[in-house]
Amino acid sequence: MSNEGIYIVAPEGTAWPLTVPEVHEQVLARWPGAFAEVVDIGGHACLSFDADVDGQSRNGLYVEGSNLGLRDGSPRIWAETIAWFLALLPPDAPVVCALEAVPTPVPLRRDAPPQEIVDVLEELNSR
Repeated sequence: MSNEGIYIVAPEGTAWPLTVPEVHEQVLARWPGAFAEVVDIGGHACLSFDADVDGQSRNGLYVEGSNLGLRDGSPRIWAETIAWFLALLPPDAPVVCALEAVPTPVPLRRDAPPQEIVDVLEELNSR
């Protein structure tokens, strides 16, 4: 499976109440040595971060209320981080996921454990 982008997304027509400052605080709590900066991309507040995940520096981008994009790693490498991020969302928050190579989103349970996340993303990749 490719190490291209993985996207955890609020479905079209919805938004998550999680702000960039909240995610910034949580990223630094999870990875104290992470580089994280707030940026504006196309008028959207975003948090760009680089963190040591599975022994290597990897990149993530949170777009306020909208999506989390993760790069430089497979679903297996990012699964724990995705589960951690999903736990930050409200219990009723709808979530879909997509891959850069397969942009058609599929549902993802907000309380999905890491292995289920890997399974969903690998199934998506096999389409």
